[in-house]
Amino acid sequence: MPKVNTADKVMDILEAIASQGQGAGTRELSRKLEMNVATVHNIARTLQSRGFLRQDPRTKRFEIGSRLMLMSRHSQYLNALYVAGKMVVEKVASEIDESIMLVALDHGHVVNLQYIPGSGALRVAEPDDVTEVAHCTASGKLMLAQMSRDELVRYLDRYKLKSHTPRTITRRQDLVTELNQIREKGFSLSCDELCDGVSALAVPILDPWDKVVAAIGAGVPSVRLAQSGYRRKVLEALRRSAEQIGRNIA
Repeated sequence: MPKVNTADKVMDILEAIASQGQGAGTRELSRKLEMNVATVHNIARTLQSRGFLRQDPRTKRFEIGSRLMLMSRHSQYLNALYVAGKMVVEKVASEIDESIMLVALDHGHVVNLQYIPGSGALRVAEPDDVTEVAHCTASGKLMLAQMSRDELVRYLDRYKLKSHTPRTITRRQDLVTELNQIREKGFSLSCDELCDGVSALAVPILDPWDKVVAAIGAGVPSVRLAQSGYRRKVLEALRRSAEQIGRNIA
């Protein structure tokens, strides 16, 4: 078996902790990674002192620290997502000839990273920042569903729930219910909520630790989405694209 150097051990520990939603303890990491407990402890404490990890004072479990979080969202983070998705978005837009959007969260904003309109006459002009209309778009709702409770409250306090059509969600509890359903189903749907006659579907894009980092969605004329089997066709195309983008950023 090849010798594992210190750099590899550091990366193994970081990846193992990042993959655990509630962090991990020293002995748990030692068993999982087949490392000496003392080695795991020393590396974790060093990473903690540099801000890459933090230790819960009550449980003593190590979690991702603020410095690593900031590094993962540095100025090139959104550009990296765009590069990973660019050719995939172009391919699926050509394949199904519908309007395709790639979006991500950035400090509480739902950002439009790429938008390719379909060739049909019925379409919606998409701004670079879709935060104010996130509650009535499929991609926007999918990203809102990834916010923590506090983040969602701040979003709702700032942007409210402006009505755009009779089908726009304008009550907080209705939106919360919708977001819960989106997390359970694994996709988002909007029907005539932003613009009459336009519906949309969106699916999540996952990072190597199965966390949602972006969404890819398709805007479709409502009459076409209602056709038998068409919703499934669009969802399948979006899911294939989301998986490919996930592989590109791994």
